[in-house]
Amino acid sequence: MTARSPKLIQWLALLAVLALVALAYLPGLRGPFVFDDYPNIVNNPTVAVTVLTPASLHAAATSNTSGPLGRPLAALSFALDHWRAGGFYPLAFKLSNLAIHLLNVLLVYALAGRLARLAGAGAASGAVALFAALLWGLHPLQLTSVLYVVQRMTSLAATFTLAAMLCWLQARERWQRPAEPTSDTVGAASAANDHAGGPEFAAEAAPTDAATPGVDVLAGPAPRVARGGRNRRVTAGWLLACGVFFVLGLLSKENAVLLPLYLAVIEFTLWRRADRPDAGRRAANRFFALTLALPLVAGVLLFAWQPGLLLDGYAGRPFTLGERLLTEARVLWVYVGLVLLPTPSRLGLYHDDIELSTWLLEPWTTLVALDGLALALGAALLLRRRAPAFSLGVLWFLAGHALESTVVPLEIAHEHRNYLPSFGLLFAAVYGVAAFARRTSRAPLYGALGAAAALALGFGTFGRAAEWHREETIIEALYRHHPQSASAQQMMGELMLKRLGQPAQAAVHYRRAHALAPWEAGYLIRALWAERAAGEPPSAEESLAIATALRHRPLPPTTLIALQNLGDCVRAAHADCRDLQGSLLAWLTAAHANPQLGPVAREQVRLSYGQICLETDRYAQGLSWVRSVYEQSGQAVYRLMEANFLMLQGDLDGAAQLLTDIARMPRLTATDREHIAVLNEAIAARRMASPSPRKGQG
Repeated sequence: MTARSPKLIQWLALLAVLALVALAYLPGLRGPFVFDDYPNIVNNPTVAVTVLTPASLHAAATSNTSGPLGRPLAALSFALDHWRAGGFYPLAFKLSNLAIHLLNVLLVYALAGRLARLAGAGAASGAVALFAALLWGLHPLQLTSVLYVVQRMTSLAATFTLAAMLCWLQARERWQRPAEPTSDTVGAASAANDHAGGPEFAAEAAPTDAATPGVDVLAGPAPRVARGGRNRRVTAGWLLACGVFFVLGLLSKENAVLLPLYLAVIEFTLWRRADRPDAGRRAANRFFALTLALPLVAGVLLFAWQPGLLLDGYAGRPFTLGERLLTEARVLWVYVGLVLLPTPSRLGLYHDDIELSTWLLEPWTTLVALDGLALALGAALLLRRRAPAFSLGVLWFLAGHALESTVVPLEIAHEHRNYLPSFGLLFAAVYGVAAFARRTSRAPLYGALGAAAALALGFGTFGRAAEWHREETIIEALYRHHPQSASAQQMMGELMLKRLGQPAQAAVHYRRAHALAPWEAGYLIRALWAERAAGEPPSAEESLAIATALRHRPLPPTTLIALQNLGDCVRAAHADCRDLQGSLLAWLTAAHANPQLGPVAREQVRLSYGQICLETDRYAQGLSWVRSVYEQSGQAVYRLMEANFLMLQGDLDGAAQLLTDIARMPRLTATDREHIAVLNEAIAARRMASPSPRKGQG
C-alpha cells in the first residue's frame, strides 16, 4: 500500500459519510414551510427578492426582528434562496439547509481530528474524527436545524463558529514552539506532545505524520512553524480569520457569542496540563483576557446597571428567572438523554410538556438534577489530566448551553439548541470507545458497533424526515408523542380547524391546551373562536375571564399571535368571527392596560385596535383611541390614523389641517411622508366628489 492509500481511504470514507447524511434527510426535503417559517420568510415581503440590487439585499438583510442583532446574514440567505429558486419553493430552501449541514459535518470532522490528536489519540485520530462526524451528522436531534428552514440561523451560526475554532487552533499551534526546530508537527507540533496526551492511548508513542493512516484528510498535519516576524504575521492572519468568522456567526445568530467559551474549554482540557510543555500559554492568556474575561465583566456590569435589559423579557413568560434556572437544570439532563438515546417518543418539535421547577423539591427531581450537574462538573475538572476527552465533552456541552439554557428569557426547551453542544458528548463517547477498543485489541468489533450505532441514528433521522414530508404528519407525530404539550394540542386544533374543517373538534383541543397552560389566554381565545365557527354563541362569562387574564397575567407571544390572528379575521369580515368584534376590542383594551406588556407588543396592540376600528366602520371609537395612544406614545402613525378617521367621518378640513401639522413633525420616515401624500390625494378626491363637504360629528 502506498503512502497515499490511507488518505484515499479517508477521503472515500468521508464521502460515504456525507452521502449517508444526505440520504437520511431525503424524505423531508420536499416537505412544506412550517410554523415560524411563515412570519420570518414566506410572509416577509422583503425576502421575496427577484432582482439582486444593493437596496433589495439591504432590505432583506435588515428585515428580521429576531434577537438583538436581527440575524441579517441568515435573513439575506433566505432572500438569495428566493431569488435563486424564483419563488418560495420549500425544496430550494431545504436544500440550502442540507448543504450547510453537510459543510458542518466536514468542519466537525476536521475539528474532531485536531481535538483527538491534542487529547492523545495519535494514529486513531482519523477514526475518532470520522465516527464523531458520522454520528453527529446523522443524529435525529439535528433534524429541526435542517428541515425547519428558519433554524438555518442555528446551523449557519455553527458553520462560522466551527470555522473560527479551526482558525484559532492554527494560531494556537503556532504559539507553541516545536521540540525539534525543523520537524513537521501535528496537534501541539511535536511527537512528544502527541504522547503526552490522554492516558487512554498512552501505549502509542509513535508520532503521527502526514503519511499515517490516523491523520484526517481535512485537518492534516499542522504546517511547519515559522520563525520570528513571519510566524507572528501568519499567526495574526489566522486570528484575524477567526475574528471574521466570529462576526459572521454573530450576524447569523447570537449564540455564536459562545465561541470564546468553547475555545476556553479546549484550552483548559487539552492544552493546560502539567505534562504538556506549552510555550504559548502567555499569548493564550492575553487572548482569553480580551475575548472572554473582559466581555464577561462588561456584560455583568451592564446588567447590574440596567437589569431591565434582561428581566423585562420575563414579563411575557409564565416563569421567573429563578424558576427558569431551576427548570433548566432538569432540561439539561433531558438533552443528555436525547443525545444518548434519541427514541422517537422523546423527540419532538416542542417540549413544553416539561414541568416547571418552582423550588428545589418541586418537583424533587430538581435537586437531583442540580446535584448531578455538580458531580458532572466536578468530575470534568478533576479528570481533565486522566480523561481529557471526557472533560472536554462535559464542559463543551455545558458551555454550549451557557446562553440559551440559563438566564435569557427564552422558552424552556428546544432541540435545535443542541446542534453544536451535542458534539461534545458524542466526541467524548467516540474517543472513549476508541481508547477501550485499542486497549482490548478489538478495534474491528467496536468499529462494527460504531457503524451499527450510526445506522440506527440514520434510520431514526430517516423516519423523522419522513414525518416532515407534510405538515399534517408533523403535527400528528408531535401530538402522538407529546399529548401533554399545550403546543401540540394547539397545533392539533389548528389542523382540525383549517385543514379538516372540524371547528368543534378544534375547540376541544384548544380547551385541552388551555387546561395544560391556564396562564395562556390565547388558547381560550382560539377555543371561543372555533366554537363560534361551529355555531355556538360566544360566552360572555368566558369573554370577561379572558379580558381579566389579558389585563393581569403575563402575555406570551402565543397570546399576542392569537389576538393578531383574530384581528385579521375580524378585519376580513369573516362570518366565523363577526360576533367577536366587540369582545376583541375589549380584549385589546385589557392587553394594552397590562403593565407587563413590552413596548413592541404594546405598539402591535395599539395598531391592531385602530385598524379594526378603521375597517369595521367604528370611526368615533377609533378616533378616540388613536388620540389617546398618541398622547402616550407621540408617534406620527397615530396622528396619521387620526387624520384618516376624520376624513372618513367627513371632516375634510380638519383632516387636511392635521396632515399639515404632521408634515412639520420632526423625524418623519419616508413611509410617513408617503402616507401623508396618499391621504392628501384621498381628501382631494372626496372634495371633487362632494364640493360642499360637511364636517363630521366625531
